[in-house]
Amino acid sequence: MARNGRHVSYWIDSTLPSTYPALSQDVTVDVAIVGAGLAGVITAKLLKQAGKTVALIEADRIGQGTSGHTTAKVSALQQLIYADLIAHHGTEKARLYGESNQAAIARLAELIAAENIDCNFERKANYTFATDQAGLEQIKDELEAAQGLGLPATFVESVDLPLAVIGAIMLPDQAQFHPRKFMLAIAATLPGNGSHVFEQTRVDTVKTTALAA
Repeated sequence: MARNGRHVSYWIDSTLPSTYPALSQDVTVDVAIVGAGLAGVITAKLLKQAGKTVALIEADRIGQGTSGHTTAKVSALQQLIYADLIAHHGTEKARLYGESNQAAIARLAELIAAENIDCNFERKANYTFATDQAGLEQIKDELEAAQGLGLPATFVESVDLPLAVIGAIMLPDQAQFHPRKFMLAIAATLPGNGSHVFEQTRVDTVKTTALAA
């Protein structure tokens, strides 16, 4: 949406600002995660569940970067990808890609349910559609590829859009959610027992120490 001629993310605009402190003194943890977007907060959560101490470090505020401007769909169907994956990387790697994406959606749903997170999570079908004959041929190739990999994709002739759609590939039981509500809820579970969340803290350098053999 736009306000005063400036584009504003709904996900950020509809949530309160986070107020985690900046890093002001030395801390020791098992793992430091740089960046508190979707990948960062989920990684920190899973590591803490695995018994590690973590420090989630964000230069700005949680979920206000790329993850705060996402489309918020969660899907294994990403435009036209499977036919290309098969052509360039082979069937087995393409199958693993599809299976891992489907597993990630299920894992996200499990995490949201386990933590009782109110983030407007809904299961929805996902579509990749065509508006001309050339696009339709690509859709048909993608459908054949996806079905051959075991994905439950189907062809539909129309989609409820204000466009002249002539065909689409549909993948059921995908998802959508409010990403910043999710990120804030996960971040709130991290501090304590040796773990931390820091905002307004930019990582400039990372020093490594060689281990003795």
